[in-house]
Amino acid sequence: MFSMFGTRFRQFLSGCAAKLVFFTGENLRPPVGKVPLCISFDHIDVAPTMHTRIPLWVFNKEVHDVLEMHAQRLSGKVDSSICQRDGFCCFVASNASMYKAEWRKRFVETLSARYKKVDCGGEVLNNVGGRVKDKISFLRGYRFNVCFENASQPGSLGSAAACQSYQSSMFSSSKLAPQPIIPWQTSIRGPS
Repeated sequence: MFSMFGTRFRQFLSGCAAKLVFFTGENLRPPVGKVPLCISFDHIDVAPTMHTRIPLWVFNKEVHDVLEMHAQRLSGKVDSSICQRDGFCCFVASNASMYKAEWRKRFVETLSARYKKVDCGGEVLNNVGGRVKDKISFLRGYRFNVCFENASQPGSLGSAAACQSYQSSMFSSSKLAPQPIIPWQTSIRGPS
């Protein structure tokens, strides 16, 4: 089994006789066709024996609660108390330099300048008097959370941020709802 961290993985992609499995939860297309099995976040229309979609967020400890909340949203049951929350929007990030985080920072700064102030509870752009200690409790005080990834591929969904937004009953983007966020039959329960 190998992944995409570092550069050593490239040696496995050409001329390797071993039975290989490639796994990634990162925003990187898997090398389907170059190794016998790829496990990733990606929605790929290939033979099921070559690729399995298991998004990284499935391994998040809160995933069962999140999936239950998402099922309720799919059936039209939305927590109406979200509209009564005092906070408009929040942003919690603590790594300003990794993965070109400038996109998120610019978005938060622009939204704050042109519409309403975004409360920032992480190290990045902090304006609430220090890092929040309980992120879920902090998120529950707001209607929206800025938690998009800095890069995107079909099927890629930031694991922690998405689960935390769902767990705190945030409004979600049209990319997540009302359609299912994972293919139930293949990714979790096996074939029907």
